[in-house]
Amino acid sequence: MERAIAAPPPIIREQWHAPVWLAWVASVLVLAGLVWAGYSQRDAIMDAWPPSILFYDALGLSDGR
Repeated sequence: MERAIAAPPPIIREQWHAPVWLAWVASVLVLAGLVWAGYSQRDAIMDAWPPSILFYDALGLSDGR
């Protein structure tokens, strides 16, 4: 006797579609916030961690330090 193999249940896109887009939006917002913080606080970052001057200088944002 052979047993019939049951097919896996179909994946319904609506069940996972919204959380995936929500995660992407959240990731982009976090990344944008980090970039903004790195730009707006660059003087404090360069004072606290002098090697970062090389990074900001490469971007043209070091104000001639």
